[in-house]
Amino acid sequence: HYAFVGPVVVIFEEDLELTKGNFHLTSESVQGNAVPVTTDDQ
Repeated sequence: HYAFVGPVVVIFEEDLELTKGNFHLTSESVQGNAVPVTTDDQ
């Protein structure tokens, strides 16, 4: 199971050097802006 907190972007690009029926996958995880910490004292 996976949980995605925030947006997920998928980009498809054609690679003419790959043979028919094959694919190449790359992935990247980018940290977004941090959410300020809040407490009941505020």
